[in-house]
Amino acid sequence: MINLKNKRITVTGGAGFLGKHLVVKLKKRGCKNIFIPRSKDYDLVNMEAVKRLYADAKPNIVIHLAAKVGGIGANRDNPGKFFYDNLMMGVQMIEVGRQVGIEKFVALGTVCFPEGTKIISNPSTVAIENIKLGQEVLTHDGTFQKVAKKFKRYYKGNLVKIKTSGMPELSVTPNHQFSVGRLEDKSLSWIRADELKIGDYLFTPLLSQTQKRDNKELSEEFCELIGIFVAEGGVYLKDTKKRGSRGVVYFSFGDEEVLINRTKFLMEHFFKLKGHVNKMKGQKGYQLVYYHLPTARFFSKKCYSNVPSHSFNKIFPEETVYLPDTKLFSLLKGYFNGDGCFSISGGRRKVNFTTVSEKLVWQLRLMLNEIGIYSHIQERKHERYGFIGKRMISRRKVWSIWITGNEQIDYFFKRIKGKFSEKPKGFRGRFRKINEGYLVPIFDISKEQYYEGNVFNLEVENNHTYLAEGLVVHNCCYPKFTPIPFKEENLWNGYPEETNAPYGLAKKMLLVQSQSYRQQYGFNSIFLLPVNLYGPGDNFDLDSSHVIPALIKKCVDAMSYEPRAMNSITVWGTGKPTREFLYVEDAAEAIILATEKYNKSEPVNLGAGFEISIRDSVKLIAEFTGFKGKIVWDKTKPDGQPRRCLNTIKAKKEFGFKAKTKFEEGLKKTINWYLSVKQTE
Repeated sequence: MINLKNKRITVTGGAGFLGKHLVVKLKKRGCKNIFIPRSKDYDLVNMEAVKRLYADAKPNIVIHLAAKVGGIGANRDNPGKFFYDNLMMGVQMIEVGRQVGIEKFVALGTVCFPEGTKIISNPSTVAIENIKLGQEVLTHDGTFQKVAKKFKRYYKGNLVKIKTSGMPELSVTPNHQFSVGRLEDKSLSWIRADELKIGDYLFTPLLSQTQKRDNKELSEEFCELIGIFVAEGGVYLKDTKKRGSRGVVYFSFGDEEVLINRTKFLMEHFFKLKGHVNKMKGQKGYQLVYYHLPTARFFSKKCYSNVPSHSFNKIFPEETVYLPDTKLFSLLKGYFNGDGCFSISGGRRKVNFTTVSEKLVWQLRLMLNEIGIYSHIQERKHERYGFIGKRMISRRKVWSIWITGNEQIDYFFKRIKGKFSEKPKGFRGRFRKINEGYLVPIFDISKEQYYEGNVFNLEVENNHTYLAEGLVVHNCCYPKFTPIPFKEENLWNGYPEETNAPYGLAKKMLLVQSQSYRQQYGFNSIFLLPVNLYGPGDNFDLDSSHVIPALIKKCVDAMSYEPRAMNSITVWGTGKPTREFLYVEDAAEAIILATEKYNKSEPVNLGAGFEISIRDSVKLIAEFTGFKGKIVWDKTKPDGQPRRCLNTIKAKKEFGFKAKTKFEEGLKKTINWYLSVKQTE
């Protein structure tokens, strides 16, 4: 343990918010030789100024608090300056400290998929390597957001292979994180792939109702006809110079008189066409045929993703995917009557659809999701080629999608006005429904699948998540989604949250320098990671302040606005993100304890041990300031990191720190300080 009383201590940033409180506490501990360099005398970005500082102060201990900081707006507008200034200040302070042989340096910081992985895009799935910038992908809250960046790198190592109930097998790099739910309270958290285990529940969302788009030109009966065509229909188009263009629309049925007559009625009603029913040679089925070029072109354009018009290219028209529920049920009714089946096996009821079109099966799943029905997908694997007699034919993958669970099946048949079957007792699906979507259990996981090849990742606007093979994941190089509470070892999980990236990366470099200098030179440098600070003396400038002082100022200023008080304030984002706030005097105490007692290379978190949403923070601040106006949330502005809460076990274990100030108490002290300062202005 270091006795600080007789040490020469230099505190860079000692005149700042945290620095003032730290200096007061050091003096209370009996420290008399404290040097506080002023920025106008010592520009720490300049190497010569740093050398002069060490020569003038001759410190035994340096506590480096000086930093160029700001809120989301300031970081966003000046990323280059925030990165360069913070990096150079820290690097030069450590290097010169090593050269002159100081006793201790205290620094403060801040807190992929392989090719072929299917991403839920708009309106179907796309292999991740084929995703384009600006393309919309489905995100964790059930909305579609645009892809801002795509990342590609060559990877050699193990992948984690995950098998869930009702989803295709998914392979992922170990550090990629998934949204995992708890059955007890249905809460969600982010967990790395290599920390998942059998029995964990992964999250898949319901499509948000805000994504619904009606098309008044599409009636329920027309949607039913589209469903029948996608299930049983086909087109033949041929352009020749001699005979001109020809087009045929046909439907292939079994011995299904009711469905044939229904299709004839719908085709005549919408296209004014009369078809011919032909018995299929050597088979029990029938074909309903229409010779009409414009109609053939219509179905070819709307119901196929590519030409020629083969079954494996079939899709639902884009404008039908997000229709209101009544029209979706009509579409599904037509498709089920044509290509669906109902069965009971082993006491379990099942509604099943089968197709050779991969895009179609994912569209089906999305539509069922929209109407509140969870469905299972399975790919049937088989030999690439088969034989009909002596003729070799190419085989296609076959996809099945099915619905299980008594409640879901009853609901489905009720809405499509289908037949009910006897209900076996005691069966429910393996999935669990929560308000935002479904929790799907992992039933198998392998962490030793070796892979060499390209892996990809996406950065998505606003939500920064996307669905891979139907499961919610996020960009693995963004610790903005690190597991909560944030552990020190999670610091290197990837790139910092983007609104804080330049500052965060610069501070990370100080940790690298500290650890490498300790290893090579025996330089005693420690690295502390405080969470968001607040308290008396904070920066209340709205252009550069952090969340607590900014909210206090907005509430107080709104009430004192001339000529009359404002009846509302505007706050950035949605209010959903959570934060952990550490009272400044507690932070100062933690720094002193670490300076006295901690001498290891690993970083240590400094936090209060709780988290609160921005929305709830605003409510408390409004209550304590007396503001009774309206809170307006500007959702066009960024939220920043979704959650921020530190694991503080190491701080308590290594040097006995535990925050003492309750959040409500700290808020009241901060508000009272600001009001007293404002009255003297």
